[in-house]
Amino acid sequence: MKRQGRVFMWLDNASDIDILFYEPYARIIADIAKNEQYNPLTVGVFGLWGAGKSTLLKLIGEKLKSQDGIICVTINAWMFESYDDAKTAIMEALLQELKEEVPVEETKKKLGKLIKRVDWFKLGTKAISTLAPVVASVATGNPLPMLLNVTGSAEEIGNTVKNAANSIQSLKDEYWKEEDASNDESTINNIRKFREEFSDALKSDDIKNVVVMIDDLDRCRPERIIEILEVIKLFLSVDRTTFIIAADENVIKYSIREKYPPMNGFDVELDKEYIEKIIQLPIYIPELSAKDIQNYLLLLVTQSYLEQESFKHLIDKIFEEKRTISGDVITLEEINKSIGELGLNWQDGGQTAFNETAKIIDEIREIVASTLKGNPRQAKRFLNTFITKRQLAKIYYGDEIDISILAKLLVLQKLDNDLFIQLNEWNKEFDTENKEFMLAQARACANGYALATEGIAVVSDFQNNECHIYSGRFGQTIMDFPEYMVDHTSAFENTVFSHANEEELIQRHILELRFFNFIKELPINEKTNFSASCIISFYRTGSNETIKILHTTRYFSCSNGGSVILGLCTYSPYFGSHNKQDGIIVNLVTGETVRRNVYEACDRKILSRRQLEILSLIAKGCPVNRLQTT
Repeated sequence: MKRQGRVFMWLDNASDIDILFYEPYARIIADIAKNEQYNPLTVGVFGLWGAGKSTLLKLIGEKLKSQDGIICVTINAWMFESYDDAKTAIMEALLQELKEEVPVEETKKKLGKLIKRVDWFKLGTKAISTLAPVVASVATGNPLPMLLNVTGSAEEIGNTVKNAANSIQSLKDEYWKEEDASNDESTINNIRKFREEFSDALKSDDIKNVVVMIDDLDRCRPERIIEILEVIKLFLSVDRTTFIIAADENVIKYSIREKYPPMNGFDVELDKEYIEKIIQLPIYIPELSAKDIQNYLLLLVTQSYLEQESFKHLIDKIFEEKRTISGDVITLEEINKSIGELGLNWQDGGQTAFNETAKIIDEIREIVASTLKGNPRQAKRFLNTFITKRQLAKIYYGDEIDISILAKLLVLQKLDNDLFIQLNEWNKEFDTENKEFMLAQARACANGYALATEGIAVVSDFQNNECHIYSGRFGQTIMDFPEYMVDHTSAFENTVFSHANEEELIQRHILELRFFNFIKELPINEKTNFSASCIISFYRTGSNETIKILHTTRYFSCSNGGSVILGLCTYSPYFGSHNKQDGIIVNLVTGETVRRNVYEACDRKILSRRQLEILSLIAKGCPVNRLQTT
């Protein structure tokens, strides 16, 4: 779980606290792993994706690391997914981890020599990969790895096995060009020496057993999974070693079938046989019940509000009272009662915030649990989705949104995605109707303005990229416009702009750009409270005579995401003596003028240094046609 301010997120990695109550599994597996009479041993911790296997491995590791003579290391198989030669990379990483963990200097030296031997293997990556199945067959007394790499009929396979020695010699000749077949540096001898030296390195009075835990194997590609399994069995399974592999058994079986397709003439379940030869002790993590998931959801929410140590005390109390194996779901009232009895401490946000969130989750957790198929990771992801959407809703709508409805919509999405999609389509239709209504309102306002002032009013429909132009007698007389016209080519009134003075029009566009970027930083409910105005010269149709026009821009409506849907621009004659073409931004609600330095500060976000220089020249009165020579 990760906490940032008021946002809580539950990560996919192993939990520091045993919320799944896997402690009994961890205790049993740890007891087996540290028992010398059971090694060498490979344990398979099998469970579906997201079942909590990593959490269980972490619990096992914590129990083993406190035991004298037990060396425990963890290897994340997924970290080697991109390696060309994952076998040697894993060998090297494992030996390095062991070297750091063992307390005896002599053992450290021996492991250091083994790391150098791994470097030799890197030189023969292709040969090792080719020979691995044959060597595995010899080392384990199991012909399956060799047989699995041969396709064809039973007779063809028999011939291959018969000629295996010749094939090995050919490979040696090709890759090592050895004159003496007894050379100690041959592949077979190096593999044998590696196993012997590794076994010898562990023969120390200070080492009872080495436990290697392999995590995230099922995240790897099929071919990589097989390579890692071959490393475990071929190179590292010696006395005083226990391997614990956490994976989805179905993924491993699939990988085996992909790597080794069924053989003609052999009626054998290769995937099952392969796993049984590698995994001596399979342990299956059961799928959580709906009741368990309900408890898990409520405990995750509780974790996000309690201090970590306090939450650990709560989990211990629940485990001691055997609430996890009772037939009843843990209630919110029981959680609050236990917190009070133990005198636990809340994080900032407190009990009030906890009860607000927990109450919502409590209402929906039964039906949510029925959709999550006993998967803890899916439970985390549901809560992450809920928390994220709740925060977004608060940002956009404040306290207007009903969070409980939001939660129920998320439940609907999990329960019946088709119905959720249909509901979304209905909402889109409603939204479309709502936008059409807003457009009708804006057009009515524009028409009313044109009739009342005899000026020009333009509705810009940014979604449909068109504008609606309404003209009173001023627009009809001065610019020869009809009472109403629509431009389907642009949301901007280019027809109106064509009558404006070029240099003043540029300043008008700059003002609008500043206005847009100023508005962009405001909350959604305040974006329509402001307008931008300026004085601009317009030419009479068919004449060089100009008339001063007061031009105003405002946004009529915005989407929930903050994007502009409709804009409203007005044009009316200006009869004042003021001729300076200044632009101002005004709060229409308060009547206050926005300071120029506030909205001009947006220039640095949207304009280059050269563009700012040009703006400065324009502001000083430099004609546009002279800027090219400036």
